[in-house]
Amino acid sequence: MDEGSTLTLGRFYPVTTTLSRMAKTLIYVAHDNLHRNRGALALAKPQTHDILLVESERMLRSQRWHRQRIFFMLSAARHFAKELESEGFSVKYLKAPTTAEGISSIKDSYTEVVAVEPSSFRLYESLKTLGVRFIDNDFFLTPRTLFSQWASKEKSMKMENFYRWQRKRLNILMEGDKPVGGDWNYDEENRLPPPKEPYRWPQYPHSDRDLIDKEVMESLRITAKASSPL
Repeated sequence: MDEGSTLTLGRFYPVTTTLSRMAKTLIYVAHDNLHRNRGALALAKPQTHDILLVESERMLRSQRWHRQRIFFMLSAARHFAKELESEGFSVKYLKAPTTAEGISSIKDSYTEVVAVEPSSFRLYESLKTLGVRFIDNDFFLTPRTLFSQWASKEKSMKMENFYRWQRKRLNILMEGDKPVGGDWNYDEENRLPPPKEPYRWPQYPHSDRDLIDKEVMESLRITAKASSPL
């Protein structure tokens, strides 16, 4: 995929550089927000919203991702873009040095840009600088404000304390104010080694690769040859 390209039915085409201002809202969808009924997409309509996904070079290279993880991230995003197109949305799928640069390249053609509040602090700061309007992140059980309220009362940030608070707050496996079975966790049992042979492990899942999968695999091969390995 070339710099500044858009996805249409699984294919990439150049973005027109002379976009007229549209009375539409642009929704930026991050790679961890691929859900039609949550976040900024929950109330989106093709008549009033366009969709933007960005393959950020910095995102891909800022950490030593396993190649298969990158493949699943990109393949999932491209498949999701195609699903939105089939629903009637105009989907812009851009490749840019950073997410912010990808958004900046087309944001002036829209009345506003909205996005789910990012879980990444760096992305949050860069999008806030661009004037992106944030929608509460409902991909997590606990909003930032609620977590801050809990954290402000704690002397130390222990995962076990947060875990028990969540169980009580959400009434998950609770009997009154006590955990079902009397124990909060079974960490000791979970540390046991796996069964020895001849244990029959579940069959490894397999799925056939489609055209989008193959395009992602090829782009990763080309990227690895052109520069340092991902």
